[in-house]
Amino acid sequence: MNKTSVIMLTLIITALVFSFAPIKSTAQNKLSAQELITKHLESIGSAEARAKTKSRIIIGSNAATFRGRSTGAANGGAVLASTNNNNLLVMRFPSPDYRIEAAGFDGKDFTVSYVQPGSRTTFGNFLLRHDSVFKQGLLGGVLSSAWPLLDMTTTDAKLDYEGAEKIGDRQVHRLRFLPRKGSDLRITLFLDAETFQHLRTQYEQTLAASIGSNIDNSSRQNETRFRMVENFSEFKKEGGLTLPHVYTIQLSVTGNAGTTISEWKMNLTEFSFNRPIDAKSFNVSTY
Repeated sequence: MNKTSVIMLTLIITALVFSFAPIKSTAQNKLSAQELITKHLESIGSAEARAKTKSRIIIGSNAATFRGRSTGAANGGAVLASTNNNNLLVMRFPSPDYRIEAAGFDGKDFTVSYVQPGSRTTFGNFLLRHDSVFKQGLLGGVLSSAWPLLDMTTTDAKLDYEGAEKIGDRQVHRLRFLPRKGSDLRITLFLDAETFQHLRTQYEQTLAASIGSNIDNSSRQNETRFRMVENFSEFKKEGGLTLPHVYTIQLSVTGNAGTTISEWKMNLTEFSFNRPIDAKSFNVSTY
């Protein structure tokens, strides 16, 4: 075989190797945060359907479970209501010890209910410390008319694309959400890579170990880690919009006493749109 033939054979082999090698989608790699938002909005519904939906009232059942230092469970109901950037979440349970979890933003003030007089739950205190979660319309995802991705021009928040990964067997896009006034939470949104539906929001915070009164006490202090995850599934059409019918919130806290996990799983069955909602309903201080 002469030199020219060897060169040609090498080129053919090289071409064949590359023709069968897996090729990543350049379009996917080059998706910008804005392109993802556009596709995500289309997954909710047409621009006309989104624009004409001014308010939402969503009702369903709710199963709460608690694991860690103590265990327990409770079954009750859930209501999500929103109009414009006003947002409300109420979870009620038929128990004198654990009767309610409620949080609301009326466009000006953010309020969280007491589970007992003068006492809030870990979940309530977490939301109170991080009120941007509600004020920015994040909690509830696309179930809420306050969902910030519906109109990023009114939030002044920033989205950074962080690449793709898998949740279970589903490929997703990660978006870092940066509130306009900053936050000590790391907030990440996950959009399905095929449907562009919003599947998850993850909130993470780590508090440094506190300093004890002496060396022995200090050595026993550990950092405290908070992780709250909202999961959305079972997407179906309601009033021209494609919305999740299963909504789960899980809050885990890890510290000196170990890990406690609280979870609320809501099966949403009744959807009403464009009904008037009394502005006072979004203030839960008297609930």
